[in-house]
Order: sequence, then C-alpha cells, then structure tokens
Amino acid sequence: DIDTEGCSAFPTLSSGETLGKVAAYAGSPVSCGNGETSTRVFGAFPDEPGTLTLHWSGNASLSVARWTCEARVEIDCQGPSASGELSFKAYGPQAFAIDGLSEADAETTKFWVTLVPSCGDGFVETFEQCDDGAREPGDGCDENCILEEPK
Repeated sequence: DIDTEGCSAFPTLSSGETLGKVAAYAGSPVSCGNGETSTRVFGAFPDEPGTLTLHWSGNASLSVARWTCEARVEIDCQGPSASGELSFKAYGPQAFAIDGLSEADAETTKFWVTLVPSCGDGFVETFEQCDDGAREPGDGCDENCILEEPK
C-alpha cells in the first residue's frame, strides 16, 4: 500500500519545472542507477489509476525508481534511459526518485508527468469491476469502471 500522507513530505513539480529546487536526497541510491550523482525525489498525485509517464527534456540518461511514500521503499526501477520518458503503473500517490542528473542538469532539465487512465481502456484491472472500453454511464459499466445495476 502507498501511504498518501507520506507523499506530502516530497515536493511536487509543475509541468515544465526543473529539479533544481528539489534538494538531493540523503538516503539510499536508486537500485538501477549508477550512484554517481545525487538522487532527487518528488511526489506525483494522479487523480485516478493508470499509466503515469515521467517525461524530461534534453538528453540526460536517467534512472527512475518508484517508491512508497511513507517507508521510502523502492517498488520498481527503470533505466538508465536517455529516451526522455519512462512509464509506471500508478494506483495512487507515488514518489519518484531520479538518479543520473548532474547539479547543472538539475537546474536545466525540465520534467512533466502525464497520466493515461486505466478505466476505459478495455482491460479489467484488479481495482476495476468492469471495463468496457468506454467511460459512458448507462451501459452497464460506469465512467469509474464500476458495475451498474441493470435498468
């Protein structure tokens, strides 16, 4: 479980912000990172479950770990990647730990997060009662992927 209260301890980023304002984290390095640069952590708060993609400008090769908010335990880790994006499944608030940014890159590399909701994609996830590929009420599966009573 991801503790939503613990996520508020991490700064959030507005679209297009740099990590320059985010202090280097003094804890464990990212397991898939090189450990040669400081780790910076920020919180992301998706409105609903889905695929959360972290995007960045420039050509920095980054490793990104998804952490539980309260315990700061790594859930999974991807990278290093210079593709400019890495995607993770998100079921609620998340903390992302970034490794691979030099101090100069932290001031200039811009980040933004996008979310593609799971509900309405046609695949039933464990937290959905149904998913008919649409988000229309009245068709047996409502806009939140909860079964509707037949009329």
